[in-house]
Amino acid sequence: MKIKLFSIPVGKTILGIAVVFSLLTLSSCKNSRSEESDDDAKKFCMTDSLYKKVTFDTVRSESVLNELILSGKITVDEDKVAKVYPLASGHVEGVKVSLGDYVEKGQVLVEIQSSDMAGISDALVAAQSDLAIAKKNLEAAEDMHK
Repeated sequence: MKIKLFSIPVGKTILGIAVVFSLLTLSSCKNSRSEESDDDAKKFCMTDSLYKKVTFDTVRSESVLNELILSGKITVDEDKVAKVYPLASGHVEGVKVSLGDYVEKGQVLVEIQSSDMAGISDALVAAQSDLAIAKKNLEAAEDMHK
């Protein structure tokens, strides 16, 4: 039993894809109004212009004639990447997200142990203490003024 396939020149790849798609579309269509026998179901129609562009050949095993070897570099789209820089230097204690994860505003990305942040925290506590003392002094001055 011989199986017939068609072959298309390499330079006409887009036309070849269109021809294959057309053939598959035509061969899969059935007329639901009329009863068809098994022989009629295996047949399909092809236009004269399409028939002129297609050649038929028998199936056989052959080695690959054309092979493309391409090299390239995969990189990220810089327009869709946000650069994140820490406010202070230090050692990373833990990473909460990984590459490619979707993150939202305010989400913790990493935990950093920083001596700079320790100094800033101490300064914050001292400033809060100074503010509390200043408020008490203000209340005392307002009471004396009354």
